[in-house]
Amino acid sequence: MDKNVKGILYKIHEFSYSIIVLRLIALGASIYFILIFNDDPYFNGFMILFLAFIILIATQKKSITATKSGIETKEFNLLNMFTKREFFRHKDIANIEFTPSTFSITMFLLNRVISSGLDANKLSVLKIKMKDGKEIDLKNIGDKLDAENLNKIIIENQ
Repeated sequence: MDKNVKGILYKIHEFSYSIIVLRLIALGASIYFILIFNDDPYFNGFMILFLAFIILIATQKKSITATKSGIETKEFNLLNMFTKREFFRHKDIANIEFTPSTFSITMFLLNRVISSGLDANKLSVLKIKMKDGKEIDLKNIGDKLDAENLNKIIIENQ
């Protein structure tokens, strides 16, 4: 699919370079504080590798690409080392729906107490409904306009 760049009709890309810049600044600051406040070289090396893994490899991003032949969903990490792709033909897709996220102050406060508080809101979901009844949920990508545009592309290319 990457070879057919001219055939792309619509693309939703969650990835942004600001994420890499912020992650690299966080990694640099973490390395600085580890080296300043700890004298154990083995611990320093382990922490640097662990933080680099969490920041650069464990962060998952998503993209959706609509072409004339179908829709491809892709999940990848910041370094594109691990990539998961799924391809759906237009004739197999019934429709695409979008459910926006909602914010709850109670969940935000509970998550701050219990864990990191990063998942304080219910995530937005883009659902790809197949004609055979299968549903594919893609969280935190796209919006209502993207769902409408993808549905138009599906109708036009069936």
